[in-house]
Amino acid sequence: MSHLGNTTILEQHYEDALGLTRVELLAELGINTDPRLEQVDTFLSNEELAEHVSNKRFSESPQIAC
Repeated sequence: MSHLGNTTILEQHYEDALGLTRVELLAELGINTDPRLEQVDTFLSNEELAEHVSNKRFSESPQIAC
């Protein structure tokens, strides 16, 4: 990620992901949100989950050649 535009896009994805609830972050990452398995998602903070979501969104977005 050497291009300033890529950094800006990634940062925007992160800011957007920070606005999501923990359940929404986990769902977007495909992690089971069954309340009986609540202990499974306690290993990562919301900020770490938001970072994973932003990286996922960036990697799934169309890559435009400059």
